[in-house]
Amino acid sequence: MGASVSHEFDKGFYLDEERLRKINSIISERLKQVDNDFSPTFQLHRQDNYTYSTNDINDIIEEENSDYKKITTLNIKFEERLDEQDVPLKISLKFDKSSCFFEMEGDDRDYIYLFYSDLREYISNEVCKIRRIFRKTVKNILLYISLIGMISITILMMLSLQQKDELSITTEIALESKEIMTKIDHLIELSSQNSSLRETNPYIGVMLFSVILILLATISSGIVSIIYKLRPNSIFLFGKEIGREETRKKWRERLIWGIGLAFFLGLLVEFLGKRLFTQ
Repeated sequence: MGASVSHEFDKGFYLDEERLRKINSIISERLKQVDNDFSPTFQLHRQDNYTYSTNDINDIIEEENSDYKKITTLNIKFEERLDEQDVPLKISLKFDKSSCFFEMEGDDRDYIYLFYSDLREYISNEVCKIRRIFRKTVKNILLYISLIGMISITILMMLSLQQKDELSITTEIALESKEIMTKIDHLIELSSQNSSLRETNPYIGVMLFSVILILLATISSGIVSIIYKLRPNSIFLFGKEIGREETRKKWRERLIWGIGLAFFLGLLVEFLGKRLFTQ
């Protein structure tokens, strides 16, 4: 009784020489259980639209993988009709920019399920480990952030306006009045109003942060492009891509340090601002 199985991995992949050789080893060992002469074929497609097939794994590992010769798709496959079997033994493991898809078909049900289980377990645990970032998801998140920012600004402006009461005694009246109590009442009202304004100073920081959120949402396309450059969803780590990945790691570390430093400076400015305004 034949069997046909398939699986698409949810996460992006990180495929380097070590992982590719391990995948090749798992497939080759299982194929040799059927016939010692069986081996998988590697079909590679590059960004310059060049495609070729090979049985030598070293051809893939030694790819230049430069900017204009980037590997875009790698399909590891095998197909052979065994003697007097209606269902051919067929394997296809495809890596491309958007996904990693695996399908297998054969006449021996137990053999297919064991083969499928071994390969799927290794790829899930060691290869497909990058949590994918989708452009639409990032844009939607930034849109919601901008809405929250606009709502926050509106609420804070309303609170600020409510706290700013008009003086019952104007400065002109207080200066022209000859009664000391009128002047004292005016000074007390001024002091009370200044105190209320100082209390609204924390709102200013929140409002500025909300404005920053709105600005980030307006340049969402650029932000998504930067995210993809610093952290691709899937990586063929061969040739010159190894150097590019090292550069991306350094930039990610600098970005994390920069965000941490900006956060610290923001807290420091807020602390100093409160000390200055309360004096």
